[in-house]
Amino acid sequence: REIIEVLRRVGCVVWQMDRKAGFDLLVIAPSDGGVEIVEVKNPARKWTLTEDEQKKKAEVESVNGVYWIIEDVEDALNVAYHVR
Repeated sequence: REIIEVLRRVGCVVWQMDRKAGFDLLVIAPSDGGVEIVEVKNPARKWTLTEDEQKKKAEVESVNGVYWIIEDVEDALNVAYHVR
């Protein structure tokens, strides 16, 4: 929830996706209106991508897109400002 609030505070439009989407957030960045695909993971747990997430990541990257995997507010700000 904190990540969504931070992204919105810096001007992003954030849509939380259904579990079956293969990612958690669709983020429209304020700087250029770019649409970002974002998966949020808990850094306190050992995590892996689900099968749906792996498929979506491969699909996004097949067209030279970025499938962001973030764990904290700093990562979220990198999405907002396109810092890869």
